[in-house]
Amino acid sequence: MGRKASNPELLGSILRRVIPSAGSTRLLATASRKWDAVVGDRLAGATKVVSFSGGTLRVSVSHSALVSELEFLKEDLLGEMQGEPESLIIKDIVFGLEKE
Repeated sequence: MGRKASNPELLGSILRRVIPSAGSTRLLATASRKWDAVVGDRLAGATKVVSFSGGTLRVSVSHSALVSELEFLKEDLLGEMQGEPESLIIKDIVFGLEKE
């Protein structure tokens, strides 16, 4: 008739495998809010945090001249991104042109 389960598994364990980590989603949202606050309205409108993994923040930029400007400001931006929250440890920022 029915198949017998050989090793029952907790629902939480299954969901962690199937659904992307809620923790990393929260961290990305936190990084995005922090980025917008650090760069201000002008730059926040022309950039978008697209990922945060392994201490590297990846930011999509609307045009190439702005990529150059952000690269020039990178060390200052890294310094301003540190601090609160302590869970947000950014070691590097990578800028790339947004895909159309």
